[in-house]
Formats: sequence, structure tokens, C-alpha cells
Amino acid sequence: MIPPFRLTPRAWWLLPLFALVVLVSCDARRIQRVLSVTALGGEAPASDVRSSSGYAGGVRQLVVPDRNPESLQWIAQTQQMFSRGEWRVRHTDADNAPEGREVRNASPYRWWLGTVAWCDHAISGRPLGQSVEHAALFADSLLRVLFFLGTVAFVARYFGAAAASLVSIAWVGLFPFSTAFLPGLPDSFGFSQGVALWSVLLLVTGMNVAPRSKGAAPVPFQPERPPAGERRWFVLAGVAGGWGLWMSVRIEMPIVIGLSLGGLAAAFAGRPARAATKGSAVPTSTQIGRPWLAWGLAGAGTTLLAWILDYAPAHLELSRLETVHPLYAVSWVGLAWLTAQLESWIRTGIRPHGVRRWATLACASCLAASLPLMMFGSGKAGFVAPTTLASRLSLLPDSPLADSVIDWLSRDGLSAAWVVTLLPALLAVLSGWIVLRQETTAERRAALLVALAPALVFLPFACLRLRDWNGFDAMLVPLLAVAAPGAIALSSRSTKAGWFAAAFACLLPGIFLLLPAPRRGEEETLTEADVEALVERDFAQWLANRMGKPGAVVLASPTLTSSLSYFGGVRGLTTPYWENQDGFRAAMRIGAATLPDEAQALARRRSLTHIVLASWSPELSDMARVGSNGNEHTLIRQLEDWMPPRWLRPVVYDLPKISGFEGQSLAVFEVVDVQDNVTALARLAEYFAETDQMPLALAVVGTLIHQFPTDPSAAAARAQVALLRRDREDFVEALRTITAPAALDQAAELPWDRRVSLALVLAQGEQLDAARTMAQACLAQVDEAQLRSVSTASLFRFLALTKALGMEFADPQTRNRALSLLPPESRTAL
Repeated sequence: MIPPFRLTPRAWWLLPLFALVVLVSCDARRIQRVLSVTALGGEAPASDVRSSSGYAGGVRQLVVPDRNPESLQWIAQTQQMFSRGEWRVRHTDADNAPEGREVRNASPYRWWLGTVAWCDHAISGRPLGQSVEHAALFADSLLRVLFFLGTVAFVARYFGAAAASLVSIAWVGLFPFSTAFLPGLPDSFGFSQGVALWSVLLLVTGMNVAPRSKGAAPVPFQPERPPAGERRWFVLAGVAGGWGLWMSVRIEMPIVIGLSLGGLAAAFAGRPARAATKGSAVPTSTQIGRPWLAWGLAGAGTTLLAWILDYAPAHLELSRLETVHPLYAVSWVGLAWLTAQLESWIRTGIRPHGVRRWATLACASCLAASLPLMMFGSGKAGFVAPTTLASRLSLLPDSPLADSVIDWLSRDGLSAAWVVTLLPALLAVLSGWIVLRQETTAERRAALLVALAPALVFLPFACLRLRDWNGFDAMLVPLLAVAAPGAIALSSRSTKAGWFAAAFACLLPGIFLLLPAPRRGEEETLTEADVEALVERDFAQWLANRMGKPGAVVLASPTLTSSLSYFGGVRGLTTPYWENQDGFRAAMRIGAATLPDEAQALARRRSLTHIVLASWSPELSDMARVGSNGNEHTLIRQLEDWMPPRWLRPVVYDLPKISGFEGQSLAVFEVVDVQDNVTALARLAEYFAETDQMPLALAVVGTLIHQFPTDPSAAAARAQVALLRRDREDFVEALRTITAPAALDQAAELPWDRRVSLALVLAQGEQLDAARTMAQACLAQVDEAQLRSVSTASLFRFLALTKALGMEFADPQTRNRALSLLPPESRTAL
């Protein structure tokens, strides 16, 4: 084995090349898979350049892996940015209907996705909305390549080829950090991780090495060097940190705290070397202090500028600590000021004296404490608030989901993913070992401590929230950049080789978890999430087509609502986004209502058109149970038990036939005017019959026979059920009731869909004159709302009946609309 410190620079560059090939090949395979899954389920909708999505009706087509809710909203909001000409998106109508809600996401990632989409639009000529979907396939992959190349080149320039090689392997071997940028999953999370990484890398660069000419060896930082160069690096690090706070306070603020603590630790570690010998002059704080205040002021200034740029003038809310806020800038200045003051005290050994020095410390402490005091006083979690996917380790399909590392271990045992995730923590131990070595220079030791501190701050967060392992891994990248030159500087060759071997051993296993699953055969193997996404896309586009404009407003589970909003452009109440607390509370209140009138009033207030219950997304049931304190008579429970109130009507939707999805169900209830008992029961019976729930259909028919023996609507439902059961005797009995003179006279007052049912039954019973009369009356009053009131199967049968009887729609547009409500194969049959 050739010791790593003896390898030529050309040999070291083989590792970054290998890492780049791994990243590009993995992303290419994943892009291919996303396109293959998206292509399933029939033809894409027609294009429409006037639509925000680029497709007719505002629907969307791209199937995002694992239905990531964050990716869904980034695509939709970027399309909204283009369609409305907004350079900042600060409001969306997609949820919390009918008012919509505020959008607090930072704009930089939306600008990045929009830039890539605009380039795609200019090259391909696609509608801009479709280009956003296409850009979502590779925007994050491209961003990762840029971060990777920039980081590796920078580390090679200032830390050497060995450090650059180690860092390049870290980009593919640190799991789950390596999955923060995935194709088809646009998200600001990876962007935030990259910026956070650079906010540390720039700072430790100023502490560790000075700029050098091409080909020269790294030059250790010299204390006597003029402070301007170091100050420049600290200012750049502050600017990067301010950008990081703009992107995500949850990621960057722990780093700011960690860097401040690292500065104090470095001061303690450097104190013996800095202390003056007896009888010599003690260095002043100006001579030995680092420009922490410049770092804090640069970061605070960038933070304030970002806050104003993204939220001024109408959205400068001082109560929102979940996103960039002036208090983060104030607290940062306080931390930096306090670090500078304490560092001076620690390194010089001169305790603060005088009112001015103590007042300075007190002022800095107050500024630093302003943020936690505000969080405590207001009850706002701020940067420690959990995110939508806080308990999920990565964005890969079937990623571990647990409340903590301990919960994950107790549930799954000592899995490969658990070991590979925690293994890189040993890199912090390896770096700490270099700190303790006597041959490590004081300046390198200080840089290592500063780089190590943010990783240690992230570690408890990562143990409690799996997603924060990404942040911990990101902090290991600058730590490795500083530690690698320190390992090379060790005196023992075997120690150097052992250190690098241990470092690579911590990184290489993670590459296997990054690799996508191999393709088996010609078709993609669908995951459960893929199947659910395809079903939700089909249903969302069916519902959007059925409702037309102004569109549907649905009450469904949060995850299902986000999918329906994305795929169908429909609006909803509750979604998994933290800004939508009002919509979540409204959905919980409606679902938990125990009185039909109360539930109806709440639904009307929110302009609801449909309530949707999916067996694979049962969160709405949990919300209703929690909202009612366990009451068993909530609206949602009544719907699950098939006892809908009379202002809700079940609507038939045929689930796509997909292997492995046979046991699932989707119940759709449309909000209608209050129905009389016989109409509600008749519609329910026909619904059960069409959805192949015959025991329930027969139970409802029994009630209709007992309570409404002569009602034509009840008899029509009885006949429809009998037809599907092939019960000729029961059908004839129902037909006899329908053809009674009194019943036919009464039929004129029935709702339109009930008369269609009568016409179909009469035709099936060979009562063609009566069927013609009934069908003619239906055609005379038909409009789009009436067409939507019948099921797809009944509409097809009615159109076939009118065609067989030689009857035409008075308005060709109405007929075209009727045909558009049918699936393509049914339109072809007609």
C-alpha cells in the first residue's frame, strides 16, 4: 500500500473523478426511473400555454418520488411565480380554502429552479409551466455538481490535494447527506446544506492557511500576518452564514452557535501557547484576537438584507421566528461580540475590569440572549421547531422514519442503514485525536476546534431528529478539509496511513446506500408510494375535469390534499406545511363535528365541494378522533360507517386496476343541497351497486322497499341493483312500480340524475316510449352541473341511449362537455 502522503497530486485527483462519476451515474439512473414512472397511466394531458402548469386545466403530470410534499409545493409555487409575474411568492390559494395562506419559504431556491426552467423553456420550446416540471428532474443534481466542484477545487487550493480527495469521497459517502440533492425531488434542503457547509469552510480557511500561489505547498496561518486577510475570510463566512439563515434558520443557527463555541474552545486551547513567559510583555487582544465581530456584523447585515429583500414591505412579520428574522441578526451580533470579548480575556489572561468592559460583556450577553428569550416568552420554537420531514432520515424511498435514533434502533434493530448513518461520527473522533497530538500546530488546532464545534452542536439534534443527520454530515466536510493536512503533518508514516484508512473506512460504506436499486427487466418495479402517486394523479385529474372551473375544494388527509392540489390543481384545507395551521385546525374541526348541521355550516363556510377518504392515507380519521377527544360520532366516523348526512352524496370513482393495490378504497362525497330521505337512500343504493358492495346495496334497497314502496326514485334504485345482480324477478317488480301512472307523474319532480336513472331502467325494461319521453325531458334541462350529478357509468349509458333513440343535444358544447367527462375508451365506443 502506498502511504497517502506519498501519492502524487495526479493520483489524488482520481478520487474526485470517481466521486463525480458516482454522483452523475446515480442521478442519471434516478432521472430515468422518474420519467418511466411518470409515463405510466396513459397519455399526458393536452398542453396549454395559458395554464400555469403548462397543461390544460392546470393539472400536473410529473410523479415526484415518494410524493414528497415539499417538492410538490416548490414546483407549484415556481409555476405560480411565472404565471403571475411574481418574483416573490408570498401567498398561495392551494390550501386553507377559500382564503389561502401565507408562504414563508425563502425565495433563492425558487429562483434557482425558475432559472433552470427558463433555460429549459428557451432550449426546448415547452410551455414554461411544463419546463418547471422538467427542470425539477435535474435542478438539484446540477446544483450538487456545482457545489461539489466548487468545494473540491476550493479545498484543493487552500488545503491540498489529499484534503480535496477526502472531501470528494465525503460528498458520496456521508449518508444521508449524499441524498440531500436528488433528481425529481426539488427542495431547498440540499441548497441550505451546501450554503451551511460553505459558511464553516470559509471561516476555517481564514484560520488555517493563507492564500498561496499555484503549485506551492499550503502555508500555515501566521499570527503576525496582517489581520486584513483573515478578516476578509471571516467576513465572507459571515455573508455565507447570513445566506444560510435566509435559506433555513433551522440549519444555520446551530452552526452560528457552534462556531462561537468553537472560537472559545480554540481560545482555551491556544492559551498556553499564547501566554507570555514570566517577565515578558503580554500580547494585547488586538494582536491575537480573531475578527469575530466582523464575522457577526457581516452575517447580521446579510441576514437583515435578506429579510427585507424577501419580505418587505407587506410581510415583515416580527412574530415569525421559523424563517429569517431580525432577531437572528441581533443574536448573531451578540454572540460574535461576546465571543470576541471572552476570547480576548481567555487568551491574554487579563480579566475584564472597569465598568466599561463589564458593560460591554453585559450588552453582548443581552443581544445574544434576545432570540432565546423571545422564543421562550412567545412560545415560538423558532429554529428548533420540527420540520415537515423531521423524523425522516433521507428522501430516498422507504427511508427510515422514527422519532429518534433510539426509536429507530429499537424498531429496526442494528440495520445497515443505522450503522452507516452513525459511522461517520467517528470522523469527529479522528479529528479530535489530531487536536490532541503534540505535533499539531496551535493554529491548526484552533481551526480544528472551530470546525468540530458545529458538528458537535448538531449531534444531539441528529439523535433526536433523524433529518438532522444531514446537517451533522455537512459539518464533517469542512472538518475533514482541516483535519487532512493535520494528518499529513504527523511524523509517523504508519500513523498517517492508518488515519486516512480509518477516514475512508468511515465514508466508503455510505456509497452503497446512495446507489439506486437496479432495474429488473424492461419495466420499473413500482414501490407502494409510486402506485399511490399514480392513483392520486388519476383521481386528481378526474376530479379536476369533472368540476371544471372554479374547481373543487376538498377535505382530505394532509398528504392526500397536497397530492390532489399538485396533480389536479384543486384546492383543499389541510396540508403538511407548517404555514397552514389555520387550514389544519379548520379540517380538524369539520371532521370532528358530531352534529350534522354544525358540520354542514363549517363546510359551507370553507366552500367545501368534496370530502375524500383514502384507505392508504388515514390521517383524517386520526385528526377527527383527536379533535373530538375520542368521540365515536364524528362526521368522519359516520362517513367511514357509510352513514353520510343528507348534505353529502357519494360519488362513484373507479380506482385504476393496478397489481398490488386491490385491497385499497377511495370514498368520495360531494357537498350538495340537503336531500330528502328517499333521494339520499336511492343514490346510496346505486353507489353501492356500482362499486360492487352488494350486501350494503341490498340493505339500503330493503329500507327503500319498506319505507317508500311506491316511490319511482326508490324503485329505480331497486331496479338498478337488481340488474347488476341479474335478479330478473326483482327488476320486473321494480319496473311495475315505475310504470304506474302515478309514479310517472311524480317522476317529473325528481332531480335530474334520478330521471336519468328512470330513463335507463325503462329502456332496459323495453319500455321505449316511456324511456324516450323521460330522456327527452332530461335533454331539455341538461347543463354542465346536471351532467356532473350522474356517475361516469350512468352518463355513458345515457349517452348511448340517446344515440340509440336518435336524440341530439340542443347545444353541441353541452354534448362535448358530456363526452369530456368520459374516459377515452368510452368516448371511442360512442
